[in-house]
Amino acid sequence: MLSIRPSHQQHERLGQRIGYIVVAVDEYLYSTFTYGDVTMGQGSSLFIINTAGKVMSTSDYRLQVGQFYPDPSFKDHLQVDAERLNGVFTMNRSIDSTEEPYLFVYMYSVFNDWFLVGSIPYNYLNEEAWKLQRDFIIICGVLLALSLVITLVISTSITGPLKRLTDETKRVSMGQLDNRIVDKGNDELGFLTHKFNDMVIQIKDLIVRTEEEQRLKREIELQMLQAQINPHFLFNTLNSLKWTAALSQADSVSNGLGALADLLRHTIVDKKELVTLRDEFRQLRNYVTIQKMRYGEFGINFDVDPGLYDIYVIKFLLQPIVENAIIHGLDTGKAERVIRISVRQVKVSQYMNTQGACDTAAASKAMKDSPVLQIQVSDNGKGMDEETLRSFFTKQPKSHQRLANIGVHNVLERIRLHYGDPYGMQVMSRLGEGTTVTFCLPLIHYNSSAEQD
Repeated sequence: MLSIRPSHQQHERLGQRIGYIVVAVDEYLYSTFTYGDVTMGQGSSLFIINTAGKVMSTSDYRLQVGQFYPDPSFKDHLQVDAERLNGVFTMNRSIDSTEEPYLFVYMYSVFNDWFLVGSIPYNYLNEEAWKLQRDFIIICGVLLALSLVITLVISTSITGPLKRLTDETKRVSMGQLDNRIVDKGNDELGFLTHKFNDMVIQIKDLIVRTEEEQRLKREIELQMLQAQINPHFLFNTLNSLKWTAALSQADSVSNGLGALADLLRHTIVDKKELVTLRDEFRQLRNYVTIQKMRYGEFGINFDVDPGLYDIYVIKFLLQPIVENAIIHGLDTGKAERVIRISVRQVKVSQYMNTQGACDTAAASKAMKDSPVLQIQVSDNGKGMDEETLRSFFTKQPKSHQRLANIGVHNVLERIRLHYGDPYGMQVMSRLGEGTTVTFCLPLIHYNSSAEQD
């Protein structure tokens, strides 16, 4: 057997590079068969570049094969590592003396030490968005124009009736009440127009009714003027009887007739609701003068702060209380029968709150402990037991009961109606010792309305 073995020198040259095999491939053919069918959109291109930045193959005629990429910084964006062999970046590319932004996508081949790079223009990427934006603007414009037309139609349908309603309101304010607005719509403006017509009809009826009432009022005033002859005749007659009694030296009758004339004049002629304490005390003395002629002699004492005589109170506030004391309170068996009236200005916190009294807690909260007027009417008569005192404010007097008791309830109701909460009156009494009625009233000084009729 023949055996040929390499020599020792030949064995040492086995691992050495002894030459190169060069394969020449046409670049156009290579790019056509490799990625010629790949398209990434209008204006996009594919090219191969090595790590040194030299273009190896390209589908873009604007790049020269075998030349370095025009922008030297381009190769700095091609960064790979052991875990990432591809990437994406954005940079401007100069084309035909213009700068356009491009999106570059690359992939690294470790076998060839090449980069396969794809470039896509941003204009192509944003083309659909720009189309959508343009379509959106057109649609918005159409909708805006349509909304303006609809708004104009709706506003006209609203402003038209409102203008007619406004013009008619001006005519009504000038006293023209015969015109009517015609609106056949069933919407809110139609309803408002119908109600406006109804209101104009009611106003016209009220004017006619008011004119009729004014005519009747003038007739009644004339009748009242004629009726004043009777009170004057009564006062003249009482004055004549007074002077006749005085000439006959009947002093008690003369004083009684004078007091009655003054009291009737204050009751019938004077229409004022509020009077000063001075006037109230004067009429109270007239009343006491008349009652002494019937119930005999008794005393009435006044204890009033001098500065309170000109405070205003409601008329006939004290007369029913004094009447009740004379009729029910004064004991005919006692030698000294006295009614005492005291008037003080006190704080709300000093006012005792008992049954029937004004609400001290409410008064303190409403008036913040401001001063109030306290009037006390007390007698040393028979007094009342607890049961009678409890029923004093709870039971409404009957028509057949005495007028004095009815007058007390009338005073309480007048205080509540005229002054409101928390003012009122309280009653304290002990059997065999007498009764005390205390009023809690506001301090009303002089004003123009206090003396109006």
